Amino acid sequence: MKNFVIIFSLILLFSLVGGTASAATYDLQLNNGDISFAESVLIAGSTTRVYARIYNVGTEDIAGYVTFFRGAAVVDDSQSVSVRPGNFADAWVDFIVPNTSFNVLARIQGTQPADQNTSNNEALTGLITPDFDTDGDGIADSIDPDDDNDSLTDLQEQQLGTDPLDTDTDNDGS
Repeated sequence: MKNFVIIFSLILLFSLVGGTASAATYDLQLNNGDISFAESVLIAGSTTRVYARIYNVGTEDIAGYVTFFRGAAVVDDSQSVSVRPGNFADAWVDFIVPNTSFNVLARIQGTQPADQNTSNNEALTGLITPDFDTDGDGIADSIDPDDDNDSLTDLQEQQLGTDPLDTDTDNDGS
């Protein structure tokens, strides 16, 4: 009987104290792998959409928006999203791909009600190196068989000793 009273008392104490930390009531979360782009190949100078998937890991509905950064510069703020507990929403902005390597930082902001756990409100991509489209045909050089669109493939130009990025390698004006 004494053991029963001790066990019952511990169970009662555990339930009153909570035992383990419970989830915050209002908590949006953003993970590093949750930033993506509309295109799989990013071409310098093109416009694409950058997305951030945000999760509601709290127990109540919460709304907010995402601010996207390239370096220290703000790209833009997303539309506001409202997320039910256990669900996610995608926030996005349109983004001009720079011609140098870059990272994108996404930060959850403006939450209503206030987010009770802001330690999980930022995510950062790895270093991204954009591709180029030398001839402006909409095909990235890395997958374009003719980077300068001169009717000779890059391989043919290499075999001829001409420049696959120069439409007039013989300098004849055509």
